[in-house]
Amino acid sequence: MCGEPRGDDEVGVVGEGVSQDRDGPEPIEFVEYQVDDVLAVEVLAQEPRSWENEDPRWPVTSESTLQEYPLRTVVQTRLAYPTPGGDLSIIRGSGFLAGPRHVITNRHTAVAPGVNVNEMIEDEPALFDFSVFPGRSNVAILNGGDWRVERVLYNPYPVTEYDDYAILVLEDDPERSGQYGRMGVCEFSKGTLDGLWVSSAGFPGADQDCEHTPDDPIPGVSDCPCGGWMYLQSCWVEDVDPQELTLSCVVQSGQSGSPVWFDGCGSDETRCTVGILYGSTGLSTGAVRWEDEDVEWLRSNICAWPSQYAVMPSFC
Repeated sequence: MCGEPRGDDEVGVVGEGVSQDRDGPEPIEFVEYQVDDVLAVEVLAQEPRSWENEDPRWPVTSESTLQEYPLRTVVQTRLAYPTPGGDLSIIRGSGFLAGPRHVITNRHTAVAPGVNVNEMIEDEPALFDFSVFPGRSNVAILNGGDWRVERVLYNPYPVTEYDDYAILVLEDDPERSGQYGRMGVCEFSKGTLDGLWVSSAGFPGADQDCEHTPDDPIPGVSDCPCGGWMYLQSCWVEDVDPQELTLSCVVQSGQSGSPVWFDGCGSDETRCTVGILYGSTGLSTGAVRWEDEDVEWLRSNICAWPSQYAVMPSFC
């Protein structure tokens, strides 16, 4: 169930996954909607899970830990763009490196209303910037700091929470491409996933509430602000559907796209993600579950954008 010592995702596959045919629109270049808050989509607009006075998320403040595998592969995403009125709008999310210069995140963190993000990447209008920050610290520039996005690859499936993922292709950098490692994209059977103990890491919004924050209260804003730190948590898989996982983890704005991985492997082995957080489902946390179509699309598009400075995963 673990493995990938050479980055081969097949090592992490267990059993046969459940697959469904998808009926949806033709492939999209971009979608005209935005979710600044992971709880803002109507279908997700529910009260966040109560963790019974115990927030399972813990801040990662150690600079050495943030520069070690696997947390250096967890990124914060930042999409800044000019609105039609000339103001600056910023969307922040989370994601993870799945290739030498390939980040997987939620699709809704890589879109803006009425804006073609890929055209803005090419034209670079004033105020526009789309970057990721591997293993980001709130007080130090680690792992090279910001890394610019070269292209967004949106999956062709329906715009729903079950297919809420995209690939961010980063600029090919001789100093950074392939230097941080990656997490695998693995399909596990329902029997394996039921009750599985998993881990997740991401970046809740700085002004959200995190019980174990290392920061001081912000008067009038929060008594326990998350402060922009990476937060790590472990939780159970509570329910398994063909395209969705329900978890006992906690999710807030900014954690969209956080990887969910099985952490029962050795420290020198590639972690296998089983999905990514997208928001709340009822009182619990929802995650996209990787299935055949997802894995095939992600792998083929990672391979379609190689790096000239790093070895590509073995599935390419």
